[in-house]
Amino acid sequence: MTPPDTSANAAPAEAPLEALSPQALRGALGRFATGVTLITCRDADGAPVGLTANSFTSLSLDPPLVLWSLRRASASLPAFTAAPHFAVNHVLCSGRVLRLAELAVAPLLFQGGHYRMLGEIL
Repeated sequence: MTPPDTSANAAPAEAPLEALSPQALRGALGRFATGVTLITCRDADGAPVGLTANSFTSLSLDPPLVLWSLRRASASLPAFTAAPHFAVNHVLCSGRVLRLAELAVAPLLFQGGHYRMLGEIL
């Protein structure tokens, strides 16, 4: 038996959809009026894939549905199409200048492992 990967880059265990209550979803989405999100998933090899998007919006609490758009020519399209889950990360700049040009360069996004998996995939 292989021991579980406990590194910072390990994918979290899947949580059942029922674990997210409409109230929790409303609370999370209600804090996000508009702005930029970092949408992430893992490709078929388990490598992280991400892109910036400002097309994110909530559609429904029951069932929990969100919408974001990805252009057909995106290099990330195959990974997101095949991924069973994706994560929406709200980008906070905390008074600093947010360098979106750097975030948008997908091959550099996770270079050097300067990221952490937080929370559960819902």
